Amino acid sequence: MPLRNRTAEGCYDLEMGKRQPLEINGEVFNTKAAVRKYIRGVKELYADGVPLAPPHQAFVLDLASRHRLINQKIGCGVSHLVIRSVPPFKTRAVYFVRTDGTDVEISLEECLNSSPQWRRFQNACREAIHDQVEGFLARTFEASETVQCSLSGDIVTRQNYNVDHEAPFLSLVENFVALNRIDVDHVEIGGDRDHETRDFFLDSQLRRAFEDFHRENARLRITTKDANLRRKRKAEPSDGIRS
Repeated sequence: MPLRNRTAEGCYDLEMGKRQPLEINGEVFNTKAAVRKYIRGVKELYADGVPLAPPHQAFVLDLASRHRLINQKIGCGVSHLVIRSVPPFKTRAVYFVRTDGTDVEISLEECLNSSPQWRRFQNACREAIHDQVEGFLARTFEASETVQCSLSGDIVTRQNYNVDHEAPFLSLVENFVALNRIDVDHVEIGGDRDHETRDFFLDSQLRRAFEDFHRENARLRITTKDANLRRKRKAEPSDGIRS
């Protein structure tokens, strides 16, 4: 199964100073958001474990060729593709089923935006506090099936909730790095091996240090997904690449 190895292609031409379309398996998308919408539509068509039809498989394979670890993901060769839930997270992802029967998840978001070290460091910080976030969520809904959104005042249920940081999570990470004088570029981060679905700190002491820092300094709140998205759009300036 031919898969060419190439770097991720963006939507912004730095020399021309304008957005450039993405072509994936012969289909043209004007923004990365359009690609994500297409991918979500494909995922909704398949139950867990059902092999992708040839047109969808061809599309995903062409997009996957942009992944920074594509050769490792392919391994001995790809037999077919399926979509499955990713434990313990509430997401569904594409899996390569190899010719030897093994399988591996591949992040299509990584194909669109290859993660630099700083982004992977932030991801590892989020992984470190997963249990804290889940615990906060459980305590919040333990007494009542509904709560009030901290931003909009709308009613929030387990079907439309979002766990948000009152102070931006990025600020917490930056403060942690500055306080501990961490050289992010030299931090070892796992998550590249088969069935490792999230970035994480290989240094357990560093992981515990961020857990403690977050527990002492973060304040979590429940919002609706829409209210949190609107807040982020207002707070984050466009960098010319986000779509």
